[in-house]
Amino acid sequence: MKKTIIILCVFILLSLSSCDPVLPNENISAECTPNPLTVGETAEISVKYPDISNTAIKSWEQPNITIISGDDIVSVSGLSVTGLEKGKATLRIEVVSNCSFMGVIIDKPVYSIDLVVSIK
Repeated sequence: MKKTIIILCVFILLSLSSCDPVLPNENISAECTPNPLTVGETAEISVKYPDISNTAIKSWEQPNITIISGDDIVSVSGLSVTGLEKGKATLRIEVVSNCSFMGVIIDKPVYSIDLVVSIK
């Protein structure tokens, strides 16, 4: 009888620990205000995060911005974007989330979104 209970407990623990963490259904969103920028103007990019209540995500790391196209049109430093010349640039904003189970970080899913910034 004891062996059966122990085997059952081990089976339950294994099946619970093998489940994927519950993640938010929506993605991050980002906006650059003002958009369009003028040449020489700098703006901050604001990142909006999905609701993480009742999910395995416990925190977000600092966003990372990469210029996908238009590196001659804008420059990026941290969450600031500066217009260098007229045109459009595409930026990719990536944020790493920290998923934890029982206080231990078990996964770091990356959320990303592309943002088009216009310079006039």
